[in-house]
Amino acid sequence: MRAFLIALASVHVVIAAVSAVMSGPNIPESVWWWLNFDLTLVVVPVAGAWLGASIVHTTSRRRWFDRRAECAVRCALAGLGAGALGAGLGLLWVIWIDGVHEALGTGAGSFAAAVAVVVLLPRARPGRCVRCGYSLEQTDRGCCPECGGYATLTL
Repeated sequence: MRAFLIALASVHVVIAAVSAVMSGPNIPESVWWWLNFDLTLVVVPVAGAWLGASIVHTTSRRRWFDRRAECAVRCALAGLGAGALGAGLGLLWVIWIDGVHEALGTGAGSFAAAVAVVVLLPRARPGRCVRCGYSLEQTDRGCCPECGGYATLTL
């Protein structure tokens, strides 16, 4: 899950940096403004995405989040997609719903995007290879004959 969250956070950091640069000389010097800016565009969305991904992964384990699966690149790509989707949803919610705080909109958008993306990831099933999902119930060996995965998933 680490690669997923790092990629998702990088999307929000880039968005925050671009919006700070686009503001140009109109940026206030106040420390509190910068704290609110960082919380709204980076911290709250990443925390919302972490919460959503953790809830889905806890209720129904995902194969890609197992460290033995060696799927860091695929998790990072899923995180980039969830970050972009969450930023778009957060922006839409902030624009369309009057009176909602920006942090609430970006956090809810990232939560919904992370849940949507993580639900689509392949589920882990007992007796199957963590790397490729091949059924290992009929094999006597501890490794997968398809991909050479070393361990089976035990739930």
